[in-house]
Amino acid sequence: MPLDAADAASVVVVVDLFCGIGGFSEGARQAGASVALAVDSWRAALDAHASRHPEAEHWCEELGGDVAEFAGRVRAAVPTGCRLHLHRSPPCQQLSSLNPGGDRVEGMRLVTWYLDVVDALRPHSWTMEQVPHPAVLRLLTERRAPFGVLRFDEFGVPTARRRVIAGTVDFDALPRREAPPAARVLAGLEDMAGGFTRLTGGRVDVAGGGGYVSRSLDLVSSTVTRRFPCLYDPEARRSKMLRPRSLLALQSFPRGYLDAAAPGTEDARLMIGNAVSPALARALMTAVCGGERAIM
Repeated sequence: MPLDAADAASVVVVVDLFCGIGGFSEGARQAGASVALAVDSWRAALDAHASRHPEAEHWCEELGGDVAEFAGRVRAAVPTGCRLHLHRSPPCQQLSSLNPGGDRVEGMRLVTWYLDVVDALRPHSWTMEQVPHPAVLRLLTERRAPFGVLRFDEFGVPTARRRVIAGTVDFDALPRREAPPAARVLAGLEDMAGGFTRLTGGRVDVAGGGGYVSRSLDLVSSTVTRRFPCLYDPEARRSKMLRPRSLLALQSFPRGYLDAAAPGTEDARLMIGNAVSPALARALMTAVCGGERAIM
């Protein structure tokens, strides 16, 4: 049944671009928003998104084409009268400092394209997540787009990830929540016996004569990527990869999030590493929706 004007105006609907498996969509759902549309070019990730957010329309396509044409299609897919929130979280490899061979031109083209879509679509609110590359920060400043560089562990995500978040949110008013230590998150998910007493993010300990730089399990984890963090035995200098279910937990996803989609292990690792952390998305969308919501 169509919503009347008063009801529609109270509903926040999300369009999630470069949606992946749906980290932002999941956080938005927890904050009380409805996901109307999700777009990604990776069919397996989009199918995983659909398994958790079947109410949304799903488009499998490459993003970055004609701005006016795309904005028109998005406008037609969103229920009339609802409050539209537009979000974009592309894979950050092209602009990441961990990938010196990345295509910076293509990475920046997609950032510019998204800001142009925002201008064309004029949503009620919008957000964007990206690595804090100097070129990204310069472009946001030139476009007069509000932004902040946020630490995810300040929003309940048990990792050390930092990202620039741009958009129409009050960054100072975002609800903060202390993140649990990695040991608590991984308890019951990983076997940490046999000397695996620390975590490593994969950086080689050159000054220490080899092995990996590592961190205590009593701290939050290093950033989740396709290959890291790993459990680490500093005495034997050996590492052990975490299971996908553990990577999901470190990224703040609900337990069993990928069970229905059941991707292969390597695909799952990449999907999880690319994802927005739902706990951060929940904080952003709580501000957009106008209040703290219980996790549903």
